[in-house]
Amino acid sequence: MQKLLCLRAWYTHLGKRQSHFKKLKCRSDVCTFCHKYDKVFLPSLRALLSQSESKMIAHQPDYWKAIQVYWNSLKLQGKTDPDDQCSLQYVRAAIKYMRRMLAARAALPVPDVAGALGARLDFHKDEADSMAALAKANVILECCEHHFSGVKRQHGFREDKVDNLEHHCVDIQLDFMENMTTPLGPEEAQDWFWATARQSITTLGFYAHYWLNGVEHRQYFHFISDILNHDSAFAVQAFGDLLLRLGLSDQRTVLHVFADCGPHFRSYEFLWCLVEVCKSKFPTVFLHFLLERHGKGLNDGQFGLQRRWAVDYARDHVISDVSDMKGALEAGAMMTMSLDPPPSWPFISHCGVYAGCETKVCGQTR
Repeated sequence: MQKLLCLRAWYTHLGKRQSHFKKLKCRSDVCTFCHKYDKVFLPSLRALLSQSESKMIAHQPDYWKAIQVYWNSLKLQGKTDPDDQCSLQYVRAAIKYMRRMLAARAALPVPDVAGALGARLDFHKDEADSMAALAKANVILECCEHHFSGVKRQHGFREDKVDNLEHHCVDIQLDFMENMTTPLGPEEAQDWFWATARQSITTLGFYAHYWLNGVEHRQYFHFISDILNHDSAFAVQAFGDLLLRLGLSDQRTVLHVFADCGPHFRSYEFLWCLVEVCKSKFPTVFLHFLLERHGKGLNDGQFGLQRRWAVDYARDHVISDVSDMKGALEAGAMMTMSLDPPPSWPFISHCGVYAGCETKVCGQTR
């Protein structure tokens, strides 16, 4: 029995024998669905459409003339999809057009010419094969359309809450940051390279957006801990502490909470927190789960800033534990506020009237 190739040998074989083969390199923070749509499906769809057009033109040179005229008229009116002929709209129109052409040709008598019947059968076969292939692509495009419409609808709703938050609403988004490791310092000691000498610190970030006394507030809270459990218990405890720190009055009636679809947020424990902890403050609470790999938001930008604060602080100081990290983040926040201070009065911006962004750093060891 022939021995199966290992994965590396198989990729090497494909690279030599199949020049068109390209190994996909998908980053961990990229939606797999969207990545495969761009890198795999769209090229195959373009090739399929080109093959279908060539087959039909070989049998009838003006086969696609009517649909091209129709599609160009829609394009002039601005009624076509931005993906043009790779869109679900065009594939559906092409399938419908081919069915109509097939039915019209079947109603015509076969010319009394030698080889006409064989040519008609070959035409029908190629047409049926092309329609079957386009029908499979149509199913995939419908799934993609459902995914993209969900992403677009969700992003539109999220941006509306960021830009046009009602006065009686509170908007909170939370997310876990990738763990940072310590010690960090201006000079690395030799024993720092040992894995047992490294300590990880996890961060749970909150973005809070609300109105207070006619002024729009946007605040960031960082809960840091040396306990690495990205679980619901940590999120519940931090969420309760956040509400106490905000000190909101009873005028807020609606709470919107945005989180990714990770198991630490999509759990009965976290849902219980929203019901039990928030019921005395908010009569109505909405928990929104962002689509997988589509939850990038304001927290991620703040996490990047936090990482830069830690690196800048480590140029002159040693960060070895949670307390040092807390000091590094406080120093970085103060430096950022001094370099780019928010005004002390409400001002007009693309988000409306607000009093600037504040940063809260909370060291937490459970």
